[in-house]
Amino acid sequence: MYKRQSKFIDAFGEKAFRRPLSVDEKSSYLGLFNTARAGGTLFNAAAQLTVQAFLQAPQFLYRFEVATRMSYLLWGSAPDATLMEKARQKQLETSADRESEVRRMLGDPRATGMFVEFHRQWLDFDQLDNEPKDPKTYPAFTPELKTAMRAESDRFVANVMGKGDGTLRSLLTSPTTEVDATLAELYGVSPPASGWKEVSLDPMERAGILTRANFLASHGHMVSGSPPLRAVYTFKRLLCHTIGSPPGNVDLTQPVAKVGTISTNRQLFEQRLAPAACSACHTVFDPLGYAFENYDGIGRYRTTDNGLPVDATGQLEVGDINWQISNGVDLSTKLAESPEVQACVASQWFEYAQGREKSDADECSIQTLANSFVAKRGDMRELLVALVKDPDFTFRPIINP
Repeated sequence: MYKRQSKFIDAFGEKAFRRPLSVDEKSSYLGLFNTARAGGTLFNAAAQLTVQAFLQAPQFLYRFEVATRMSYLLWGSAPDATLMEKARQKQLETSADRESEVRRMLGDPRATGMFVEFHRQWLDFDQLDNEPKDPKTYPAFTPELKTAMRAESDRFVANVMGKGDGTLRSLLTSPTTEVDATLAELYGVSPPASGWKEVSLDPMERAGILTRANFLASHGHMVSGSPPLRAVYTFKRLLCHTIGSPPGNVDLTQPVAKVGTISTNRQLFEQRLAPAACSACHTVFDPLGYAFENYDGIGRYRTTDNGLPVDATGQLEVGDINWQISNGVDLSTKLAESPEVQACVASQWFEYAQGREKSDADECSIQTLANSFVAKRGDMRELLVALVKDPDFTFRPIINP
C-alpha cells in the first residue's frame, strides 16, 4: 500500500508542480496522505485531500519554471513530455535551446489557440456583449448574426496566425475572412451552402480586423457607430497612448439631430464635441474614429448617411505621426506600416508573456523586442521567438513588499 501512495504522490506532484518533487516536498505530502489514512480515511478520500493541498500550493499556482512559462505562453497549458525532459536535462538555459523549443511549439496546433486568446484579450473581442442594438434600426442584428460576428474574429486570427503568414500587416489589412450565411449577407458576398467558408471581401471596403463587424459593432451606440469609441480603442490598443477619463458631467449619450434637420453621424458628433472642454482632447484622436464612418452601427458598409455623403477623412497628428487619412482601409494600412504600432504590439506581447504591466525598467527590453519585430517584418511568431530567447524571460523582477 505504501508503494501505491508513494507512486501517486510522485506522479501527481510532478504534474502539479511541472517538475519532480524535492525530497522534503514528497515527505510532506506523503505525511499528509498517511495521516489521513491513519485516521480511517479511505484511499480515494485521502488522495482527494492530498490533491487539494497540491492545488493550493504556491508551486502550482505560480509559474516559476522556464518550461512552465514557455508552455503557458505558447500553448496555454502545462508542458508536454518533451519540454519537461528538456527542463530535466537543463536544455532550456541558453537562448539557442529556448529558440529550438519555441519553434517546435509554434508548429503545434495548440499555438493557434494561444494566438486567438492573446488577441481576444488585447483587442477586446468580447466587448460585443456590452453593446446592444436598437431592433427597429437594425432588424438584421439577430442573435445569430451577433454570434457569427464574434466567431469571425477568432477564425480570422486563427487563419492569419495558423495557416497564414502570421504578420501584423495581414492582421490589419487582409481582406480574406470566413463567413456563414448571416455574415455573408452583411458583407455582400455569396453565402456558403452550409457552415462557414473562406471568402475575399472587397479590398476597397474591408482591410483586416478593424474593418470587420465585431470591432465596428462593439464600438457603437444602439442606433449608430461611435467615432469617439472607435477612436479611443485604436488610440489605446494599437498606438499604446493613454487617455484621461472625461469630466463627470459630460454627456456620453448618442447625439441626435434637431427636429427638422438632417445631419450625418459625424456632423452630430462634431457638434457635440465642439466645446473647448471636449475638443482639447478629441481633436487629437477623433480622426481615428471618423475614418470608420463608412460603417454603420453593426458594421455594414455605406457611402451615404441619412442621404448625405459620408466623410471619412481626417488628419492625425500625434508624436511622430502626421497622417492624412482617407478612410478605414487607408488607416488600417497606415497602422500596419507604423513603427509606433509595431512598438505597441511588442509592448503588449511583453506584458502578456510576463503576466504584469511594464515598468520603466523594461523599456530597454521592449525596445529591443520592437526592433526585432520590425526587422522580421512584423512576424508575430518571430516576435515570440525573440521574446523567449531574451534572457529577461528567464527571470522575475524582485517585488518589494
